[in-house]
Amino acid sequence: DDDFAMDANALASLVDADVAEGHVPCLVVATVGTTSSGAIDPVSSICDVAGPVGAWVHVDSAW
Repeated sequence: DDDFAMDANALASLVDADVAEGHVPCLVVATVGTTSSGAIDPVSSICDVAGPVGAWVHVDSAW
């Protein structure tokens, strides 16, 4: 987004496209407080996308 955080809607579209092509999403890496921009990803929304396809979510933080 404009604050450099992950867009969960865009993630959902990409995950759906991967699944449609027969790929198995396995991991999404989110950040909470990046050192360069301070971006905070919408972790709950990311989990809502990753969970149904069985992908793990790793949350990294630098602050």
